Amino acid sequence: MQFLNLHIKSFGKIKDQKFSFMPGINLIYGHNESGKSTLFFAIASILMGFSPAKGELHPYMPWDQSGIEIEAEILNQGVPFVVQRILRGVPSGALFTGQSKEKLTNQPIPQAEFVSKDVFSAVFALKMDNLNGELLKSKSWQEIKEHFMFTLAQDRIQSPSKVLLKLENEKKTLLKQDNKGNQRIKELVKAIKETKFSLKEAQAVFERFERKSVDLDHLKWRHEDIRRKIENQKHELMQLEWILPLKRNQDQLLVLYQQWPQLKEPTKMSHSLSLEREIGVLRDKLK
Repeated sequence: MQFLNLHIKSFGKIKDQKFSFMPGINLIYGHNESGKSTLFFAIASILMGFSPAKGELHPYMPWDQSGIEIEAEILNQGVPFVVQRILRGVPSGALFTGQSKEKLTNQPIPQAEFVSKDVFSAVFALKMDNLNGELLKSKSWQEIKEHFMFTLAQDRIQSPSKVLLKLENEKKTLLKQDNKGNQRIKELVKAIKETKFSLKEAQAVFERFERKSVDLDHLKWRHEDIRRKIENQKHELMQLEWILPLKRNQDQLLVLYQQWPQLKEPTKMSHSLSLEREIGVLRDKLK
């Protein structure tokens, strides 16, 4: 995103002045109280809105209370757009892209809405006041970079130096003794014992499961064996039921042979009654 033009109609001491910007870094210099900071905050207001948002509280409200009015032309990914900001009693503004117009109150422009106002002030709007104090005197440049870079996620991320300090304090807490001994270590020992006990219980449950699994496999094997035996007995029963009518015919032939002795005696065969009993026993077993 690149600023092309900035028109300050009324902002602090600056009245109806236009500024043009070149691609890359633009250097603005001047004597003290010449308006450099005023221009800086005007650019910030274009991007993020007014802070504070009440006209009577804003430090750059003109003495005549006529209101603040600024306008900028900005290029974003090859697409130009215009931002207008006005602050009198309450903030208002508009964003123009081509022929479309979008109303702005005091929120950041859509192209910068991913950055909060606090992060913008702490990281992207870095001023000399941030570098002239104790920060430069007491810290290395690496620590300074940590301070500003990690502000981008200040609610969730801490700098390595702060993390190391917390770890050091935690170590001291663990090693510190009192009249009752080290309470933190006692808590950790207790937690370890409870974890071991829970692990032992879980192991016992697992062993019971293993035993039940073996019993289940054995029952499945017995069930399959019984099923096979039943199938075999059914097959035998079907064969016997098919043979029984033939056996009865043989019995009738035996009677005829007995009535005519001159006929050759038949081969001895088991009586049909015993065969019927055998079929009955098989049927009872299959019930």
